[in-house]
Amino acid sequence: MSGWPTVPLRQVLRVRSEIVHPRDKPHGQARFVGLEHIESHTGRRIGELRIQLEELTGRKARFHPGDIVYGYLRPYLNKVWVADFEGYCSVDQYVLQVDGAVGDPKFISQFMRSQAYLSQAPIDETPGQLPRIRIDEILSVPIPCPTIEEQRRIAEALDRQLAGAETARGAAATRHVSAGSLRRRAYGLAFADGDPLSTVPGAGVTPVGWTWHTLTSLARLETAHTQPQPTRLVGWRHPLDRPARHSAAGWADRDVDSGDDES
Repeated sequence: MSGWPTVPLRQVLRVRSEIVHPRDKPHGQARFVGLEHIESHTGRRIGELRIQLEELTGRKARFHPGDIVYGYLRPYLNKVWVADFEGYCSVDQYVLQVDGAVGDPKFISQFMRSQAYLSQAPIDETPGQLPRIRIDEILSVPIPCPTIEEQRRIAEALDRQLAGAETARGAAATRHVSAGSLRRRAYGLAFADGDPLSTVPGAGVTPVGWTWHTLTSLARLETAHTQPQPTRLVGWRHPLDRPARHSAAGWADRDVDSGDDES
């Protein structure tokens, strides 16, 4: 960025103040994009609502294609979206029109999602109110301003890198889901009725020498509550496992020190 001029955002953005109010008696259907419809940090729209303007109960801000819709409440959530259609948003969002002669909407929105912007944007944390950033504070933040062509080149290159990161994130999420399915299947096969970890998959029979036990015959509930009585067999023990030693006072594993040292 060496040699690029730096200008305050107010030289490339202006606030679009097209507010619709119920008293204006608007009518027709419109698309609404609220804070909940913008993904944090990515600038991706993840939803919208179809609204009837004649049913409005409060004010809404209007945006146009190419406008930057910026969530100023809790700005650390980093909800910055470039509109690609005409619609409405909540008044908890600023609608910023880009001066196309000096700025590219995608480049500017990427800058406003970056740490370079966030580290300079002062956040008002008045007691009793949600953190917010005021429009004058936004427009005062300096932005590097290369030529339009360079801005577009940078924005496209960054888009490709972010798309690669998103692909990697999606693949990781898929692997996590797959691992979860395998884990559940492993537990299911291990403790399936009649065929726990059988050496003959799908045989449907208990392996020779294996026995079934209730949990209460293998463990004792160490609480003040009454021990629930199981109604079916839920566990199994391999014949090579150490046998349990029973006594009138209860049971204890032969190799476990109960901690009651009576000397």
